[in-house]
Amino acid sequence: MCFDLQNVLTCSKAEVSKFFYKRKLSVYNLTAHLSLNNQVYCAIWSKNLIGRKDIDIASALIKILSYIICDHPEIEHLTFWSDSCVPQNRNSIISFALTQFLLQADNLKSITVKYSIPGHSCVQEVDAVHSAIERVLNKVEYYSPLSLIRILLKVNRHKPYKIIQMKSSDFKNYQNLSSKLQYEKVPFSKVKQLFLIKSVPHVVYYNLTYSSNILTECKIKYECTMKCFLVSEAIPSDVSTELPIHKIEALKFMLKWMPLTDQEFYKASIPQLKLKTKNQN
Repeated sequence: MCFDLQNVLTCSKAEVSKFFYKRKLSVYNLTAHLSLNNQVYCAIWSKNLIGRKDIDIASALIKILSYIICDHPEIEHLTFWSDSCVPQNRNSIISFALTQFLLQADNLKSITVKYSIPGHSCVQEVDAVHSAIERVLNKVEYYSPLSLIRILLKVNRHKPYKIIQMKSSDFKNYQNLSSKLQYEKVPFSKVKQLFLIKSVPHVVYYNLTYSSNILTECKIKYECTMKCFLVSEAIPSDVSTELPIHKIEALKFMLKWMPLTDQEFYKASIPQLKLKTKNQN
């Protein structure tokens, strides 16, 4: 499986001249391509819910993996390919989240993560998906993440993408527990391959080259039980990202040109956008 975060999408996108200079709502799409059956998975969330820090990317990745394992419970070994972005993909947060997922999956025995050399993409399948999405979006109008999701479902009619709409409860604070383990021993900025094995969750195996078969063993905790990995705090919904006032005002201004369903989506998702009634005025 290869995965990558698409360039930020923005809502609203419409042929309305008054929209052009207005600030838009950022929407994030973590895309994964499973080579087993060429299925595409897209985890979608917007800036008002959460941002795109390492814990946010890790949460979206784990959500996609839960769908994959549900579709293919027979999988025992998973190999990932991603780019070498340290803040998003190559860090202790991702390693901890994957180890936790590995322990919770029934049949899964190991996970291998491979990082591409900067400047040499190894996620061409995902790049192709992003290009297909951008071609479609350039021809249509969409006003909210809700209408954007409806469009994404139709990008590939032959094999529709599986769209996952992220919720507040899906985002986990992996940093709290991962910081208690000794991940600083792993030189993530130099790692080319990472190996995680269910039977030894307290050990991270890594390789600094692609060609060598000699693995370096790193114990991130000498005395470790499964409980070290099986608990992770969910980020409460009231800690969601608060949009700046200028973006709130821009969205309020654009509401009157949007379809009713998109208006209702914004009002339900962003309480500050609820318009006053005539009686209140």
